[in-house]
Amino acid sequence: MAVPIRRSFMARAWQGLVMTVLALPGGHSAAAQGAAYQAGDQAPASWTQFAQLVKVRFEEWVAADDEVAGRFRSYVKDRAGQAGGPPASVVVRAWVNPDGSVERVSFPPLPDARADADLRTILQRGNVGGAPPPEMLQPLNLRFAIGTGP
Repeated sequence: MAVPIRRSFMARAWQGLVMTVLALPGGHSAAAQGAAYQAGDQAPASWTQFAQLVKVRFEEWVAADDEVAGRFRSYVKDRAGQAGGPPASVVVRAWVNPDGSVERVSFPPLPDARADADLRTILQRGNVGGAPPPEMLQPLNLRFAIGTGP
């Protein structure tokens, strides 16, 4: 079932997801996992679908109408392509708990400490709306293009 989303400025700006999925076998918390590797194009369809769900949620959260998301979007809009601005793309590593909550995320530090903290807050703010498939390797590696695209 497709998940409808509002295609706002940031939802369009965070486009071009390329995903790979990482982790150790099940039975451990998401935070305790992390060494094995499975390329996105070789992962089971259920893993790819779940990674797409996480991508959609992250886009929705970045596009949310709240102070933190608005401040992050302003940073991207105002500083894109400039020194101290966001990179052209970022790989977000995400660990998702069995209940669908985001346990943690990691990504290369952004040049602006406040924007870095804002993005971390945004991406850890809620529940993605589904549980990871059984035996899914974690963390998910999600590549997002950042910019002020159309």
